Amino acid sequence: MRNLVKYAGIGLLVMGLAACDNNDTKASAESAAAESQASGQPISLMDGKLSFSLPADMTDQSGKLGTQANNMHVYSDPTGQKAVIVIVGDNTDEALPVLANRLLEQQRSRDPQLQVVTNKSIELKGHTLQQLDSIISAKGQTAYSSI
Repeated sequence: MRNLVKYAGIGLLVMGLAACDNNDTKASAESAAAESQASGQPISLMDGKLSFSLPADMTDQSGKLGTQANNMHVYSDPTGQKAVIVIVGDNTDEALPVLANRLLEQQRSRDPQLQVVTNKSIELKGHTLQQLDSIISAKGQTAYSSI
């Protein structure tokens, strides 16, 4: 379960940073208010071990971007501006802070503009998670990512 959360977070960071593609953000700001009022759709993975809700406008894109061979599930909105990626990985003995720091170093090697806002352990329903919030600016666009 811990690895699933780790890989889901990594996927969110990657998709958040990929959103810096010079698209017009005025239309997405207007639709954000409508989306926040839309009901979510339940998603259940790993035989019910992981469950979460997605906004109503997000659909399963796993057939286009992920395969069962790479254990990747991709959900995105029609514009591709928002995405949730879940990657099921192997068990590891490494702690979440170690994995988060490795992710940060890998991302910094690709993009030196990466700014870390928060990197801390948090407790949620009795489970220890790692919160990693970052900001990246490129070509006049800013992308916020939270894992």
